[in-house]
Amino acid sequence: MSNIMPTCFVRTRYLPATDFHGSRILATMVGDRKTRVTVPWHTGLGLQENHERAASALLERSNPDWALSSVCSEDGGGYVFGCRLSNVAGMPCTNLEGLSETDLERHAESCERISRIARLILSARKCRFYGDIREAVRAEKLIDAEYEKLPASLRW
Repeated sequence: MSNIMPTCFVRTRYLPATDFHGSRILATMVGDRKTRVTVPWHTGLGLQENHERAASALLERSNPDWALSSVCSEDGGGYVFGCRLSNVAGMPCTNLEGLSETDLERHAESCERISRIARLILSARKCRFYGDIREAVRAEKLIDAEYEKLPASLRW
C-alpha cells in the first residue's frame, strides 16, 4: 500500500450540453487552472469511465510520463484523481480484492484524507487569487493538519 500516494491531482467535472456543444467533461490540474482539456461525452462509457478518459487525456497532453493511480473521491459532478509517474504508478483503487477489511478501511480513510487535502489546496489557492489572505492561511493550516494525519508511507 505504500505506492498509492499520488504526487499530483486531476479534477474533472461534467459540463451539460448547450446550444453549441454536446455534453462533455472538463479536466484540470489541481492548482493550475490553465492546464485543462475538455473531452466530449462518450455514450458507450459509464460515468466514471468518461471522467477517467478526460483525466487521462489531460495527462497525455500535459504530462505524458504520468498515469492515473487512484480515484480519490467523487466531487459533486466530478472526480478527483491521483496521478504518479508511469513507472511508479500506485495500486489503483479498483484492484483491492486481496486486502483485508482493516487494510481496506485504512485505504479508504487515506483516499478520503488525500481528497480533503486536494480540496483544501484548491480553496487556499482560490483565496490567495482573490486576495483573501486570512482565509488562505486558515486553509493552509488545515492542509498541514490533514497532512500530519496521513501515514508516513503516504506522505510526499
